[in-house]
Amino acid sequence: MRDLRMVLHGVGLASDRQFREAEASRQLDLEAEANAYRKTAAEQDRRMEILHSSNSPDQFRREARRLLLQFPSLVQQIVNIAHERGMQKKTKQGGGRLIANLLQVRAALSKGSLSDEDRVKIVGKLFPKH
Repeated sequence: MRDLRMVLHGVGLASDRQFREAEASRQLDLEAEANAYRKTAAEQDRRMEILHSSNSPDQFRREARRLLLQFPSLVQQIVNIAHERGMQKKTKQGGGRLIANLLQVRAALSKGSLSDEDRVKIVGKLFPKH
């Protein structure tokens, strides 16, 4: 499908230079977007690995909070990982409270359609740092 730049160039309303500059700019924008996506995905994978290997409720809470603030939709996965890591059995270190907070966040996020900003506010409010 031809876009406006191609049409303008085709009928002679845009010079070759303008057309090439516009194409180069579009390509740079696409590359920047792809790099940002890769960086975000790599950070998410790294934090998920930390959760999978964590035995400390404090460390788990820190990493889970960081993940949930960026990706609130991962709440169920994080709850599952917390259970797999046995956080509910570590009540003296705060594991029970960690699970309870995660379940509160999950319940709050499942209510209706929320904007991304509302989801982040819910996570910040219901899932404290400590």
